[in-house]
Amino acid sequence: MKNTKKADALTAAQFADRVVRVMPRLIMVVTATERNYLARGLITLPQARVLLILMDQGPCRMRHIARSVGLQASTITNMVDRLAGMGLVGRHGSAADRRVVTVSLTTKGRRVLERIRKEKFKTAMEMFEHLSPRERRQYPEIMEKLVEQMKDRSRMP
Repeated sequence: MKNTKKADALTAAQFADRVVRVMPRLIMVVTATERNYLARGLITLPQARVLLILMDQGPCRMRHIARSVGLQASTITNMVDRLAGMGLVGRHGSAADRRVVTVSLTTKGRRVLERIRKEKFKTAMEMFEHLSPRERRQYPEIMEKLVEQMKDRSRMP
C-alpha cells in the first residue's frame, strides 16, 4: 500500500504544473457564477469587492480600499461615488483633514452583501457536495494555509 502512495505522489514541480493548469479554469467558473448573480443586481464585481472589504474590515480610508482592491485612487473614488449614489456606502470627511475620506457600509449595502453571500453559499454547496468529507475538510485548510503564506508576497490586506 505504501508503494502505491509513493507512486501516486506528485513532485512539487508536477503539482505546480497541474495547479497552474487547473486554477485558471476554476477561477473562470467561479467568476462566471459571480457575474451571473451580480448581473441580476446593480453592482459590478469590483464594486462587490469594495463592499466585502468594508464588511470585513469596517470603515476604511479610500487609500486603504484602493490598495486592497489593487486599483488607482481615482478609480476607487468614482466607484465609491457610484456606490454612495446607490445608498450602499456612506462617505465621511475628516474635520481635521479634508483630504481624508472614510467609507462605511450602509444597511442597504449590508443587505446587498447578504444576498451575494447567500448566492455564493449556494454555489459552494453545489461545487463541494460531490467531495468526500475528508476532501471538504482539507480544501479550506489548504486554501487558508496558502492565503497566509502568499499574503506577504502580495498587496492583500
